[in-house]
Amino acid sequence: MKFALLFTSLFIYSAVSIFTIGNNFRYCVAWVSINMFALSLAYFFNRPDFILGKNSHGKINPLLLILNLHWTLFTWIVFKLQILVSKEQFCHQVKGTNIWISRRPGSHDKIDKFDLIIDLTCEFPADKTTSQYICYPNLDGHHLSNLPIIDQIPLDKKILIHCANGHGRSALFTALILKAGRTSATLTAASALITDSRTLAKPNKSQLKWLMKLEKTCCKF
Repeated sequence: MKFALLFTSLFIYSAVSIFTIGNNFRYCVAWVSINMFALSLAYFFNRPDFILGKNSHGKINPLLLILNLHWTLFTWIVFKLQILVSKEQFCHQVKGTNIWISRRPGSHDKIDKFDLIIDLTCEFPADKTTSQYICYPNLDGHHLSNLPIIDQIPLDKKILIHCANGHGRSALFTALILKAGRTSATLTAASALITDSRTLAKPNKSQLKWLMKLEKTCCKF
């Protein structure tokens, strides 16, 4: 919800600013305002398809890329800077499984050794890989709206699951897989195993609340 409120605030501020600017720069501000409005809707209604329109094959909608260009460029730049300063390993294997959790692969990261790449990002283009690839686009910092189809995931093969930093979305998604695949008896146990394998792979408070709700309701996916 905090992201939805943030983007709504930025939308209101930029929309008001349009009427206080007396030159052609107002068109750029209007573009930013539309971008912030789209992001606020995406987070209020948990609609990752409002960002880039990314599908299960990783293909994005060029029109949405242009519409949200300000935010996507900012996101990509911040991500590159994070990689430069982060001391965290690219990926970690979840102990006792064939699953690895990682940040989004860079050009220097070797991912073709994995049998399946699962991409959870909605804000980045598809990964460049020769391995089998599937995308379940989800919003950063939000609970999952696109859930795994267990029958499509070969749990006996080497699987790389990633979001942007390999923390929130990846932890949620992997916990669901471990529970459904009976590697872990509960989502709580799955989360503990994931954190033990990749220390920073922890959902935020709202994501954790959603995960615990699934635990209590024994939700099937």
